Amino acid sequence: VAKNIELQLLDPPNDILVPHDPIQLGRVFTNIVKNAFEAIDSKDSSQKKIQISFNLKDKDFVGIVVEDSGVGGLAPV
Repeated sequence: VAKNIELQLLDPPNDILVPHDPIQLGRVFTNIVKNAFEAIDSKDSSQKKIQISFNLKDKDFVGIVVEDSGVGGLAPV
């Protein structure tokens, strides 16, 4: 179990309305946040943080950014 990890959810813009399957979207977020917790929990550091933010690119596209202070992974594409 992950301990002493700060989870910061930055407020999305109020006008984000996206058609979605709540069950599938819930699975995606659960998996991403679980992976972030696991990466951070294996790190020996006092600064353990996960931050989730939203970017409204235009009316048809929402960017979701999940950042963590874990050990790393693939470089962004």
